[in-house]
Amino acid sequence: MEYRLNFKQWIVSETKAKESSATKYNGAISGRLSRMAIANNLTNVNLLEVQNPNSVALKLKSLDEFIELNSTGNSMYSRALDLFIEYCSFQDLNLERDLDEILADKTTSVTEKSSLIKARIGQGSFRKSLIDMWQGCAVTSSIEEQLLVASHIKPWKDSNSQERLDKFNGLLLVATIDRAFDSGLISFSDSGNILISSKFKEPSKAGIEPTMNISLFNENLPYLKYHRNYVYKGT
Repeated sequence: MEYRLNFKQWIVSETKAKESSATKYNGAISGRLSRMAIANNLTNVNLLEVQNPNSVALKLKSLDEFIELNSTGNSMYSRALDLFIEYCSFQDLNLERDLDEILADKTTSVTEKSSLIKARIGQGSFRKSLIDMWQGCAVTSSIEEQLLVASHIKPWKDSNSQERLDKFNGLLLVATIDRAFDSGLISFSDSGNILISSKFKEPSKAGIEPTMNISLFNENLPYLKYHRNYVYKGT
């Protein structure tokens, strides 16, 4: 998946809020409100990891438990949820723009367009090829397919049509690691060792450890070099 900004980054960038406020809202979504959503069977994962976050957020907002919590928190939780819903819409617009670009490209055939669209939304042959190649999360070996994300190493926006469909430009990752990789908080060396940015605060709380590694194919290496040079936020 190609999230341009994570939720906290988006708050600071788009609303000009202070980082302390962004941290508070991000914490509300990833912490208390995620636990509430899970307890009420709206999802089984953190809100920042769900595949349909907008729908879950709207259902959460209607819960009596949420309304009561919000009334004792000076409306902080409703503000956090409103920002999260807006953020989800922002991500949807990015996806819509990319799909429009695919459809408008006169150099690709109908079959190629179909493959590119499916690759962009994490379905179709690109995802299947990653499942076949990695046999689970490339880092943790988790085989729970509903939790696995087909992630491009060289971002979609920077790739040409061939690179977008190349299975070696893909990693199959659990959602938390996928988000960290897409946002540049982690990368991998050519030997497969994880690289953790100094900007990643408390990565262990996100389940990311400095001992993690990945068994790479030689064909992955040019894409990883691009990721380290242009996406990874460094040490």
